Amino acid sequence: MADIEQRSDTQLREIFEECYQKMLALLDPEQGLLGQPMIRQVHIQVHEAYPMLKLQEVAILVPALQRAFYERNPIKARARS
Repeated sequence: MADIEQRSDTQLREIFEECYQKMLALLDPEQGLLGQPMIRQVHIQVHEAYPMLKLQEVAILVPALQRAFYERNPIKARARS
């Protein structure tokens, strides 16, 4: 059986990489406070940078950005554990 793409929000998919690059410093625990990423600030900055997004979409996007950060930076993910 072929993999079927279940994510249907094309707007979020279209802005994901651009948003990831903009939020990269805030997602990095080394640049955060006491070794923690500034996730609350990510929510605020995403909402300001993409005002067309609903709060629910921001709430979906931010954890996806954080997950992508740790998948793309496995050393930082291990340090977090």
